[in-house]
Amino acid sequence: MEMEAEVIGAIKFVKLTAESKIHSTNNKEFVRALTEHTQQMEPNTTLVFDMAEVTYIDSAALGSILAGLAHMRKKGGDLKLCNMQNRVRAIFELTRVHHVCDIFNTKQEAIDAHQ
Repeated sequence: MEMEAEVIGAIKFVKLTAESKIHSTNNKEFVRALTEHTQQMEPNTTLVFDMAEVTYIDSAALGSILAGLAHMRKKGGDLKLCNMQNRVRAIFELTRVHHVCDIFNTKQEAIDAHQ
């Protein structure tokens, strides 16, 4: 599972390079890719996972995102999400993860909120 990265100001955006479903079968690969980016982050920085290409997510992937959030917060930083498809966002809302992790409708909203 490949992710591309883009730095805009003090925010690092990461995005899957192809349409993907993230579930228990490929979760280890997702964790590896996400961990690669969270471990490279300097303290007190923000990582935004652009979820535009994610068409499905299960509880294993939710747990992995929350683990990434915990890792970033231990470093004084944060992990935020943006560009979710409605079906994926509904899962975050049903599980109430949106109360723990900031979710933005667009990349620009994430940038504006950080300034």
